[in-house]
Amino acid sequence: MAGESQNWVLMVTAQTPTNIAVIKYWGKRDETLILPVNDSISVTLDPKHLCTTTTVAVSPSFQQDRMWLNGKEISLSGGRYQNCLREIRSRACDVEDKKRGIKILKEDWGKLHLHIASYNNFPTAAGLASSAAGLACLVFALAKLMNVKEDESQLSAIARQGSGSACRSLYGGFVKWIMGKEENGSDSLAVQLADEKHWDDLVIVIAVVSARQKETSSTSGMRDTVETSLLLQHRAKEIVPKRILQMEEAIKNRDFASFARLTCTDSNQFHAVCLDTCPPIFYMNDTSHKIISIVEKWNRSEETPQVAYTFDAGPNAVLIARNRQTAALLIQRLLYYFPPNSDDLDSYIIGDKSILQDAGLKGINDVEVLPPPPEIKDNIPSQKYKGEVNYFICTKPGRGPVLLADEDLALLNIDLFYPCLCNAFPNLLERLNGEIVLYKGEILRDNCDKNLLVSLIITMGKEKVKLEYITDDLKRKVSFRKRKENIVKKTSELSVLCDVDAAAIIYSGRSNSRPQVWPNDRGVHRFLEKYHGRPVLEKTLNQEGLIQQRLHKEKEYLKKRSNENYEEEISQLMINYMGGYADPTMVSENALHLKMLVEQKLKEIDRVMEAYGKEDDEVYVPAPPMSEEGLLINGGNEDHGMGSGN
Repeated sequence: MAGESQNWVLMVTAQTPTNIAVIKYWGKRDETLILPVNDSISVTLDPKHLCTTTTVAVSPSFQQDRMWLNGKEISLSGGRYQNCLREIRSRACDVEDKKRGIKILKEDWGKLHLHIASYNNFPTAAGLASSAAGLACLVFALAKLMNVKEDESQLSAIARQGSGSACRSLYGGFVKWIMGKEENGSDSLAVQLADEKHWDDLVIVIAVVSARQKETSSTSGMRDTVETSLLLQHRAKEIVPKRILQMEEAIKNRDFASFARLTCTDSNQFHAVCLDTCPPIFYMNDTSHKIISIVEKWNRSEETPQVAYTFDAGPNAVLIARNRQTAALLIQRLLYYFPPNSDDLDSYIIGDKSILQDAGLKGINDVEVLPPPPEIKDNIPSQKYKGEVNYFICTKPGRGPVLLADEDLALLNIDLFYPCLCNAFPNLLERLNGEIVLYKGEILRDNCDKNLLVSLIITMGKEKVKLEYITDDLKRKVSFRKRKENIVKKTSELSVLCDVDAAAIIYSGRSNSRPQVWPNDRGVHRFLEKYHGRPVLEKTLNQEGLIQQRLHKEKEYLKKRSNENYEEEISQLMINYMGGYADPTMVSENALHLKMLVEQKLKEIDRVMEAYGKEDDEVYVPAPPMSEEGLLINGGNEDHGMGSGN
């Protein structure tokens, strides 16, 4: 094994994109090897916007294999992880770093342990193929670390054993996963149909309807479908083989009309297969259906497809526009129907924000004045669905996996070999004295839709950070700058994730720098005006004030309901007397109110009749005679057209 010292470490960091299938993979003929029942085709997305970053490290000082996903340690005992590790280790070759005096022989890899850190910059297990990007990145990084000689296509057969769709993330552009025929799966691998530059006009917009983990995993869903759905068998044998050939031709010729038709049809049939499963699987929701309806109406009005839609195993919509001009029109429609909850448009549209400029949208004011799409009929009012979409991601077809040579981008700290959150979670971890600080190597994480908020207990060795004035001028300035950035980011996240009004003003009296504000000067002034315009009680509400406020509201509500109930009782009493049902036990107070109510109703009738100019033609109906006690004489059963007596 390498050298005498046990303190060395070799580390590799890779980045791999996710992919979205346009001809779906659903169903396995072999659960262990993950061999599909049909071919599939996907589009690789730009890793600038959706990707997995993975760092793998090896050292003789490591006692066991360990892995962290999005800052949380997970078990590597699962069969899929073990399959990938076993296959890569069996293909490992000699590795030598002459500069550092490290040499690892092929036979040594089975004795060495690994530390792995992986981070998705998009929602995990929400139907955006996070497992595909994650397992592909793991296999790619391990292969580079262990000097594996296989090419991407051969590596895809290994990644497939971790997650079926992962094999398609080993290439950029348009990728086909060949189902293969061999029982050992040796011919079930991915091939590239065209690179990302072949059809670079396409623009992809993802509507993140839900970032929550789906209720039915793809693994269990496929198993149930294979066992119970007759539609799946027909799809795999009769439908998909023809669609694969048609889709390959559409991609080759950049025929968007055929591409869109095939993409939408296959997505719909995939979800039909899920519904044909017993018990049925529901991945889409009402918002998903609304997005489909919007796209279908637009495409029909143009008489040729403008946008294709596809949904994987989740409610999030992947919308593919034929070019940037169409993408700008798509963004206008999406923001018209699904406006953001807050004024922060910058956090509502992420990824390639230049689409907003193409759409002529500079801020929330532009969104609010968007006209209805022309395909909406004049006599049908359009409905808006504010808050039903969490955010949109604008991207495009992208490249395949790459190595990140810059060690500063590694997710494992070079000294501690625990996750380095300054890279995994940008701007949410602070470096103190140039070192990453953790709490016993563990990361505490708050769950949220974007998976970006992280809570940390900060320690330096065994000593906690002291909350006291920093006397060192340089360290104080560095700490102020970094903590200021964190406060601004936290305020922005609080506003977006929780839909609350928030503002931040940070100013240091010790410097001549301009105060930093969020979201901007105008937004802060608007927030302060709103704050100062509130009652004092509302601005400084303690526990006692809160209780008093609630008691006041409850009393007002009780008073309102009491009045409504009493009016209802008197009205019912009047109806009873009109029907001849006298109540001799009625108290004089109720009788007085009843008399007043009857007189009020008769006056209203007079006013209505007078308004219609029918005074001369109508016969005046006097109020029923009352006794001195205010009771109706003979129950009011006079012949006044108010009912017959008993």
